[in-house]
Amino acid sequence: MPDQIRILHIIKSLGRGGAEMLLPETLKFHDKSRFQFHYIYFLPWKNQMVEAIKENGGIISCLEASNNIKILLKWRTIVRYVRENNIQLIHCHLPWAGLVGRIVHRITGVPLLYTEHNKQERYHFLTRWLNRLTFSWQTGVIAVSNDVANSISKNISVGIPVIEIANGIDTEHFKREKESGLEVRRRLGIPEDAFVVGTIAVF
Repeated sequence: MPDQIRILHIIKSLGRGGAEMLLPETLKFHDKSRFQFHYIYFLPWKNQMVEAIKENGGIISCLEASNNIKILLKWRTIVRYVRENNIQLIHCHLPWAGLVGRIVHRITGVPLLYTEHNKQERYHFLTRWLNRLTFSWQTGVIAVSNDVANSISKNISVGIPVIEIANGIDTEHFKREKESGLEVRRRLGIPEDAFVVGTIAVF
């Protein structure tokens, strides 16, 4: 579809991390008639989200890079990809993908959004320094929580818009009928009136 807006997500890996999981989850709700979504990642062994993205119409490329320096050296390949695919918006997630995305933005002029998923204080000092040095080389920033937004404000002199959009979850996907819950209790030998505590974690 020639009128589609073409968006490129750049992320270090597509494993089962929090930022990575958001990509297929949000893709399910996007209007594919208006937008075309491309994805570039760098760690081929962290690819658990690839199939879920493809199933929802995402176009994926893995530019294999075994470390952070090699990710930065992929900027020429990404510039070429952006130009060949007429990308109109770049959206980067996590610092090293953000760094290479900023280089691409400076060269191509394609608007760049960066989503910050963590507090600056939690990064390695080199990552933190490079983030601070290049932070203004982008169009805008999304902070996933108030803590993250405050950390940006405290550690980086920001001359670009930073907006806060809290991470969400597709609650409909996790809803279940009461009957299925009772079924699970019976199968596991848990009394119907027992109080059950569940733990959700990323392994």
